[in-house]
Amino acid sequence: MDFSKYIKDFESDTLYYGDKNFITNSQLGKLEHSPAKLEHYRKYGQDDTNALLFGRAFHLNILEPEKYKEQVISYDGTRRGKAWDDFKSSNEDKTIITQGENKSLLKMREKLLSIPRVINLLSGGKAEVVNCWEDSDTGVYCKGKTDYYKEENGVKIMVDIKTTQNHTMNSFKGSCVKYGYDRQSAFYLDGFGADEFWFIVIEKTEPYDVGIYMCSKEFIEYGREKYKNLLNLYDHYFIKQEKEKKTRLIFIDIPLLFENNLEKQFHKVISIIASKQVRLKRLKKTRKMTETQFKNIIRSQTSDVIRKKKSDYVIYNNSTLKDYKTKINKLINKL
Repeated sequence: MDFSKYIKDFESDTLYYGDKNFITNSQLGKLEHSPAKLEHYRKYGQDDTNALLFGRAFHLNILEPEKYKEQVISYDGTRRGKAWDDFKSSNEDKTIITQGENKSLLKMREKLLSIPRVINLLSGGKAEVVNCWEDSDTGVYCKGKTDYYKEENGVKIMVDIKTTQNHTMNSFKGSCVKYGYDRQSAFYLDGFGADEFWFIVIEKTEPYDVGIYMCSKEFIEYGREKYKNLLNLYDHYFIKQEKEKKTRLIFIDIPLLFENNLEKQFHKVISIIASKQVRLKRLKKTRKMTETQFKNIIRSQTSDVIRKKKSDYVIYNNSTLKDYKTKINKLINKL
C-alpha cells in the first residue's frame, strides 16, 4: 500500500490525531492498560492536563519555534475564576500556559541548547517527522511522529525529548517502565527503519539538569516484544472483531413486510414462498382455517409475483422441513 498520501495528510496535527485507521504508540499505551481504555480514548479523546499543555509548549519551543509563536499563549494569573474562564474561551485554538511556566520553559530552552551534544543531535535533520507503515506480522496500519529525525554518516537517528522530575539514569529507567519508552523506541525504530534512538531528558525545575541516553539493543528488543504483543491484541479486539460485527447476519421475521412498505429498511430481503395449495393444506391442519378464510387473507396480501420482484432471494417451501432447512443453510453460506 502507498502511504505517501497519508504521510502528507498527517503532517497536520488535526488529521494525525483525528484519524482512527492507524494505531500510534500512545494508543498502544492505552491498550496496555485495557482494551476498554483504548476504546474510551478513541471515542472521547483525552483531557489536556497542565503537564500535557506544558510538554506540548516546550516541544514546540525547541523543535518548531515559529509554531510556538503562533500556537502558544501565556496567561498572567491562576487557572481558576471568571477571568481564567474568559481567557480560555477567547483562546480556544491556543495552547495556554501560565507566565510562570513560560519563564521556566525559556530557561529550560536556554539550558538545553547550551549543551553541544544536544545541539548536535538536533541539527542536520528535521523536526516532527511523520511516517506510516504496515506491521509485518499482523498487517495492522501504524503511524508515528518523531520529535527529530536525521542521518549522520549513513546512520539513521531518531531523537525524543522528555521533560522529567529527575534526569538521572536510575530514575529515567523507572520512567521508561512506567511510560513505556522502551515500547516507543522499538515501535518508532522499526516503523521508520532507523538505526539509533536517543532520549534527551531535562528536569522541569532549576537548575534544569539534562541527561542524554542512547537506547541499547536489549532495551529495544524488550520494547519490540511489548509492542508486538499489543499489536496482536489490537488486531484481535479492534480489527478482527470489528470485521465480525460488520459481517454478522441478523434475520428479522416480518409477515407483512411489503404491505407496510418496510423492505427498504433492510440490506437484503428474503421471501419464503409456498404454493397456495400447500399453504391452504398447512393452515387447515395447524389453524383449522377454512378455504374461504384463506382466500380472504390472500386477497389482502401482496401477490407472490410482486414479492418475488421486491426480494433479493426467494426460497420455495413446498417440500419437507428437512428440505427447507437445507435451502436456508445454503443461502446463509452464500451470504
